Amino acid sequence: MKPARRIEYEQQTLDHPNPIARFAHRTRFARSMETVAGWLATRPGQQRLLDYGCGQGRFLHELNRRMSEAERVRVSLMGYDPYMAAKYPAYRVVASAAEVPFSSVDILTCLEVCEHLDEKETYTFFGFVHEKVANGGLLLVTVPIMMGPALLPKEFVRALLFRRWPDTSLWHLFNAALFGFVPPRTTDLKGSHRGYDWRITRDRLRDEFGNVEVDFSPFRWLGWYGNSQAFMKVRVGK
Repeated sequence: MKPARRIEYEQQTLDHPNPIARFAHRTRFARSMETVAGWLATRPGQQRLLDYGCGQGRFLHELNRRMSEAERVRVSLMGYDPYMAAKYPAYRVVASAAEVPFSSVDILTCLEVCEHLDEKETYTFFGFVHEKVANGGLLLVTVPIMMGPALLPKEFVRALLFRRWPDTSLWHLFNAALFGFVPPRTTDLKGSHRGYDWRITRDRLRDEFGNVEVDFSPFRWLGWYGNSQAFMKVRVGK
């Protein structure tokens, strides 16, 4: 059997060859930066931002590039990712949770990560938030929506461009796209989104923190059924 064709992460997201998929991911990316920038504008003094599961660091790199000189002085950028090496500069790489002081993070971003975490890793993530995010700090989580009409063109384009057939049966694919029925969860959590239900992450966040503001992208007025990503904002400890 031939090994699965390896596709670079950014080619599947921000640099996707399909303009529709690229638009969706870049809208999500831009909205994440707008959320962080808006939060920073209301928070005077020194601020510390950590991107949990930062990948190669593109979000942190772009955020730093768009900051003013004054903001670069007062905002510390950190990134943690055990699976990808840093490619971009302008942030501090965090190798372990022990490097982050207790209650020292003002903004924690977790972008397109929770869908890849198993139960133990999810528990570790929530523990990190409770321990490291300052009281009143912001947690921003984005995850894919793997149901609704947008799922069909998303999977078709991925198969066409990357020559990789979906790991979801046509029966499950159409049921997820048309009726919102979630197929069985994949065993390859790091390499596949199959069976991921964004609502489970939303409910877990509510259980842990009690307050979750939910939004959708790229067309927020269409609700989850007409979108490809969910945004969730949490005020930690408030």
